[in-house]
Parts: sequence; C-alpha cells; structure tokens
Amino acid sequence: MLSQLTADQIASYYEAAQRRISIRAFRPGSASESSYAAIERAARCLSGGGVRIGLLRQAASAFGGLTGLAFKGVDAVAAFIRDRDASAFEVGYRGEAFALAVTQAGLGGCWVGGTYRRAEAGRLFGCENRETIAAVYPYGVPVKALPANPTRKRKAFDKVCRAPFDALPRWQQSAFRLGHIAPSAVNLQPWEFDVDGDDILLCPAGLKTSASEVDLGIVACHIELGAAHDGVRGQWTRENDVWRFSKDDFTDERETSER
Repeated sequence: MLSQLTADQIASYYEAAQRRISIRAFRPGSASESSYAAIERAARCLSGGGVRIGLLRQAASAFGGLTGLAFKGVDAVAAFIRDRDASAFEVGYRGEAFALAVTQAGLGGCWVGGTYRRAEAGRLFGCENRETIAAVYPYGVPVKALPANPTRKRKAFDKVCRAPFDALPRWQQSAFRLGHIAPSAVNLQPWEFDVDGDDILLCPAGLKTSASEVDLGIVACHIELGAAHDGVRGQWTRENDVWRFSKDDFTDERETSER
C-alpha cells in the first residue's frame, strides 16, 4: 500500500510519524472542513485488504460514553472495521497510515482498542454480519499543540533490535529508527527487529494476542515508511509468526549511493 505513494507523500508521512503522539483531549468543533475532507480522502484510499475505515462526525453525544472518561472533547471518530477474513496485522498497518494522515491534516488522535462498547460502536458504524470493529481512533484539534520534538516512553533500542545496527545499510537503520517510535498498546512494543541479508524481519515478542497482531501491523507501517524515506520500497510477507520485508527489484539511487 505505501509502495504506491509518491516521494513527496512518503516525505510527508515520514514527518508525520516523527511528530505523532497520542492525543486524548480535543477542542470540539475546531477542525476545518478542509482537514475533514483530507481525512475522508485518506479513509477511502487506505481502506482495502478486508479493512474498512469508517468515519463518524459530531460524535460527542453518541460516542463520548464509548471511550470512557480518559477522553475529552471527542466529536469525530474513525473505526477500523475488519472483515472476518482480514488479519489484525492489516488493521494495524492501514490504521496507522490513517493516523499519520490525521497528523498530516494538523489534527491529533489516539488508538483505542478496548475501552468502548463494541456492540454500540458496530451499530453506529453500520457493521455488517461479517464485520467487527478492531479498534477506533478519536481525532480532532488537540487542546495543546503537538510538540516539535515529542518525548515517548519506549524500550531501549537494543532491547528491540537484534541486528548489529551500526553495520546495517542506511535504509535499514532508517527503517528501524522509525519503527522504534511506533505506538503500541500500553507501550509494550511486542516485537523485535532483525535482518536476513537485505530483508528485514519483524518478530513477535511476548504474549500473542489480537492486540499484539495489530501492534505488529502498526510497526510494520513505520518500518516500511522509514525504508521508503531512504529510497527503498518493498513488500511484506508472513512466514509462520515472522513478518519479512523484502526490497522490490527497483531501488532509488539514494539508497544505492549511501549504503
């Protein structure tokens, strides 16, 4: 999916990934129509692979109770709706790309995996028999502006990267750096990074759950984006529990000259 983005779009998503943090307090009614229009386009473009991104506006009364007391000023929500045959990995991959599109539009938001009433959310988003909501994403204008250099609670880098980082080509370093700041449920970072020649390996770590599979999709989005920012496009394949990112045959000149 990200392989279809232009170089300018990759640069914009990459910048958004570096700025994005979880936002739970919003100024309702403050987002511009142009921002909403950009998000609607992103939801259409990023839906696929058995995942539908549904949007709900003016959700303060209908959705406020679904997310509990941790959120304030919610009036717009996205739902990542999964077909019965779609993977949780695909939800995370496409959902995080949507989250970055929200950041691009000058808004903020936060992944919500469990603190909402699923049956009520399914009714609001018109889920069909084969569909379930895997997660929701309240979004809007943050009460506080996004910081230029946000701090994040993450594991030490050497706790998630098995590979000899300093010996890696630049594009793999870029991929792992952006992967390291990816969000995950309660900041567990249930993954480890490794390499196999020119391939990147994304390995699950810890208890395997549907939420951890979503988290693997989220970090895969970041890894692929970091690689693309340094000129390398590729595809993800699954081998048992391990996800493998393999370079496409075509490689940008930047990556070749800066290895």
